[in-house]
Amino acid sequence: MTAFIVGTMLSPAANFLERRGIPRSVAAVLIVTAVGAGAAFIVGLISSPLMQWSNRLPELGSILKDKLHVFDRPLMLWQELQAMLGGSEASDATFQMPKFDWVEPALGFLSPTFTEFLLFVATLILFIASWRDLRRALIMNFAGRAARLRTCGSSTKSRVSWAAIF
Repeated sequence: MTAFIVGTMLSPAANFLERRGIPRSVAAVLIVTAVGAGAAFIVGLISSPLMQWSNRLPELGSILKDKLHVFDRPLMLWQELQAMLGGSEASDATFQMPKFDWVEPALGFLSPTFTEFLLFVATLILFIASWRDLRRALIMNFAGRAARLRTCGSSTKSRVSWAAIF
């Protein structure tokens, strides 16, 4: 569904390239490639600062732990209250670095995601390449000529270009 929505938004670019003499199927591939390259560029811009922050996580964790010592007393009182009411025993809360057990679940998540992304790209390319024929087929499903003209647009230019079809 997302490919149809994005394809509808990108179809005017395909029309523009087609008027310049580029075949619609080639225009669809060029447009999807350009949009993909733009998205990759944006992800690249965002990932650099994100990697810098992730490399500083242990340092930031210790700074945060130092800043949060203000809450040690209220936390201790809360744990004592829980112990008095029959809750779990107060345990020694220490900060531990996460283990890297996330690799296998991440790969399990990414493989179907990658497949869905490829399906999205293929659907997007095919939708952009065949949008004109699909639109014509959808409009031809309306019963009368007046309904078809209303569907394809009310401008004079639109009526003139679609009048030959009906």
